[in-house]
Amino acid sequence: MAYADPRRLYRADGTLVPIVELDEDAAGMIAAIEIDGDGRTTRVRMWDKNQALEKALKYLGLYERENTQHSENLKLQVVLVGKP
Repeated sequence: MAYADPRRLYRADGTLVPIVELDEDAAGMIAAIEIDGDGRTTRVRMWDKNQALEKALKYLGLYERENTQHSENLKLQVVLVGKP
């Protein structure tokens, strides 16, 4: 998704490339396709690039807040002073 480019869905003349002719990466950026009664594609909806990148960054632990959640457990030492 980071390198998704909608131009890969179109030919040089501006017509859509048929879904069966798309390479794996181009097909992977499509979330939905709407087709009219004649079988023509009327709308192509792509996955949200920002949301996909955010999820990838969280998965890789690249957010500071997320990194603290993956840190090792802290050890706590209690020292009692005086009579219990």
